[in-house]
Amino acid sequence: MSETNKWMRGAIILTITGFISRILGMIYRVPLQNIAGDEGLYVYQQIYPLLSLAIILSLYGIPSAVAQQFSEDQPSRQLFTRVFYLLTGLGILSWLGIYLFAETWALLMGDLQLTKPIQMSSFMFLLLPMISLLRGYFQSYEETHLVGISQVVEQFVRVILIIGITFYVVSTNRSLYELGTLAALATIIGTFVAVIYLGIKFLLRKNSMETPTSKIPFRQTAKWFFAGVFIYSLTYVLHLIFQAVDVMTMIPLLQEHGWSFEESKVQKGIFDRGNPMIQLGLVFGSSLAFALIPSLQSKRKQGEAVQAIQMTFLFSLAASAGLIAIMPFLNPLFYLDQQGTTAIQWLMLLVFLLSLIITFSVLLQSTGYKQQQFKWIVLMFAVKIACNFWLIPIYGILGASIASILSATTLVIIYGWIWLKRAGIHLDLLFYVKAMITIGFMYVIVVLGAQLFSIHATRLFLIVPTILLSFIGVMMVLIMTWAMKLFPKSLLQNILKRSR
Repeated sequence: MSETNKWMRGAIILTITGFISRILGMIYRVPLQNIAGDEGLYVYQQIYPLLSLAIILSLYGIPSAVAQQFSEDQPSRQLFTRVFYLLTGLGILSWLGIYLFAETWALLMGDLQLTKPIQMSSFMFLLLPMISLLRGYFQSYEETHLVGISQVVEQFVRVILIIGITFYVVSTNRSLYELGTLAALATIIGTFVAVIYLGIKFLLRKNSMETPTSKIPFRQTAKWFFAGVFIYSLTYVLHLIFQAVDVMTMIPLLQEHGWSFEESKVQKGIFDRGNPMIQLGLVFGSSLAFALIPSLQSKRKQGEAVQAIQMTFLFSLAASAGLIAIMPFLNPLFYLDQQGTTAIQWLMLLVFLLSLIITFSVLLQSTGYKQQQFKWIVLMFAVKIACNFWLIPIYGILGASIASILSATTLVIIYGWIWLKRAGIHLDLLFYVKAMITIGFMYVIVVLGAQLFSIHATRLFLIVPTILLSFIGVMMVLIMTWAMKLFPKSLLQNILKRSR
């Protein structure tokens, strides 16, 4: 199989398993809220960002750095051991920092009863070294199906346990804070099962590693590895950091806009409706970039890089446009009303922009542009903070959406310009014109089709137009992509054939 087909097949596998995992991750929230009530959901949501951070780092951030390290240097027992020691040190330090200061973190959250759930969540970081190392190792060999299966296994075990734990805690009248502690334990157990699965697969093939040949000093290995870990991790959690900026700034700025404190909290909750949809939309961009790493490191081919940018541009823009088009149905389907639809529609452009940022970041790292990325990420968040203070008092939650778009666009332009300059590549303007025509045509068809349905229907009747319009949008993009010859027809045929 050609290098292009390998990483394309890997991206497809990771995207499919990523969607399955995201859907599984959304399933447990319904019984959690229905059984434990809003307070039970509140307790879990308070520790969820910590668990979510660990999950994203173990799935994309750290494995990306591991895969890059193994792709640059021939995997050996010496290199494997070095990386394991480095990750173990990182995991222990993270665990200590969270566990020992759990009470301080809980105090900052305004609820000391969250101390034990936070302490339990900290143990997730002790599993980070092994799960990240194994995922990165298999990704360096482009065995993406193992990485994807481990993700689904982890999420499936977690969801089943959380639902069972919720029934147990409520039926025995235990504290809902104990529910938070046990839910964190369920996440840890799910990750542990994934470690066992990958560990068995690794033991069956570990003898394939070469004997130590590297003469690179340990200190230099550590320096380059941690630089990769830092930038990759930061890139993959950009959306979480966007949310952190909004958490710290939106409430007082919404009060300046004219809302009371209680009304501002409601408005912030409406704004947050868009975040799960962004995370779902980012699955393709994250998966494509992760699957691309070994191909870039092993071959240094410009063709794969150009094609990765083109595919990210087309399909992430399609995802953003599609979500914008069906948002009048999605919003009431999930949240029962139309509040904040316009602001959420603007926010969906982050799917397109953050996907491009992730792909550009991976490409820049493959050219040795690592630590330098940090200053541009800092600039992006400075722009986000400044725009929040400028726009939210004027436009409310719509201002927060526009601030996110402006700041992300800033980083896309900077990364794109730097990559084009370093790679010496000229943009194929005809491709991007055709791509925008494709997406524009799809958007118009979906919006016109939406006029045939009522956005004021019950939840049950909103499901039909949502699914139907989504299907029409996907088919229109695929048909237009084929008709306008955006990619070689043989490429898609080979990928589908190999992926069966």
